[in-house]
Amino acid sequence: MANSKDKQGGAGAGLETQPAASAPAAAVQEPRSVSLGVRLVPVNNSDQPLFANYTTVNATPGIAFIDFAFLEPSVLLALPHVEKVPESINGRLVARVALAPDALQNLARQLNALLRPQQGPQ
Repeated sequence: MANSKDKQGGAGAGLETQPAASAPAAAVQEPRSVSLGVRLVPVNNSDQPLFANYTTVNATPGIAFIDFAFLEPSVLLALPHVEKVPESINGRLVARVALAPDALQNLARQLNALLRPQQGPQ
């Protein structure tokens, strides 16, 4: 674990840019992605990793809330062996993150790229 005060964002985090407001209507370009290094400076203990093994997403108009939680693994392992499955189990909320639609799209793009099987040379 690094104790560095600066954290470097993922290379090629891809930020969308909008055309300049003063551009003529005929010359308006589509938004484009550019690679830009982002330096993140931690606040308090924000540079300490948090462990979550459960997530849930709740959406409202214009914002999505992603809850990251921790459910005790021993409870999860015991569930198949109990006669009556409980209606609910308790967990601990680790973090709640609110994302605007553009940030949510960027997160989805990054997660899809991470989860997509790597294509080797054919």
